[in-house]
Amino acid sequence: RQVGELVQRLEAESAELEAQQERLASDRRAAAAARARIEAEEEEDRRGRRERLTSFRRELEEELDSTRRELRKLVAEARQASKEQSTRLNEFEKTLSAKLESAAAPLISKVEAETPPPETTALPETKDAELQPGMRVLVASFGMEGEILRLIGNGQAEVNVRDKKLRLPVEKLEPLPSRPAAPRLTTRSEYGLELKKTPSELNLIGCTVEDALDRADKFLDDAFLSEHREVRLIHGHGTGRLKRALREWLTGHPQVANQKSENRGGVTVVELKE
Repeated sequence: RQVGELVQRLEAESAELEAQQERLASDRRAAAAARARIEAEEEEDRRGRRERLTSFRRELEEELDSTRRELRKLVAEARQASKEQSTRLNEFEKTLSAKLESAAAPLISKVEAETPPPETTALPETKDAELQPGMRVLVASFGMEGEILRLIGNGQAEVNVRDKKLRLPVEKLEPLPSRPAAPRLTTRSEYGLELKKTPSELNLIGCTVEDALDRADKFLDDAFLSEHREVRLIHGHGTGRLKRALREWLTGHPQVANQKSENRGGVTVVELKE
């Protein structure tokens, strides 16, 4: 009897175990199916995102291509319009010039007919022909006497003024009588022209390049004769065009020994030769 009960209990436990195993297998199959379904959904979602991204990229590229084509078209139209406008302007200028010449022709003919022919007169000899090396001259711009060392050509002469060699235009030189000039310690020349007291700096701010170079050339001559050893050219910063022009011009100047910058490049300090 006890053995029978034991066998029944074992059979019941075995059946229960098998039922649990079946339930576990079923749960595993359900979990695997759910996992597969989730993975499939995720893959579908990824595929959908890729397709949407690809579609968006394609649409964006098409839009960019369309925009580029439109820009090229606009640029081409603008260039064509500019070319046509330039052509019309040139044609208008030619037409206007022709009309002006046509209108002015009778007046020019009338003026030429009423204007007497010019009298032929002998041209005066140039000053180059009057000046010779060794000649005493008056440098009008300085109010000082000097001696011509040599004629350089192109209207220039090398002149000894107070033991300093200067290159000056011949038009600034006036011949003096050939007699020895006694040295005088005076602030006036024998012709009554007062020697200028040259300052040690020149303000060129606001000048054009041409005007600045003319003023600087005169200033350096005066400073050299006044025996300055160092002067300052104030040109400021601005666009830098005036500064570059001055630096280049000073590099080849016969009276300049050296140059350097001050005030963060707004001033050029010029060292003159002995």
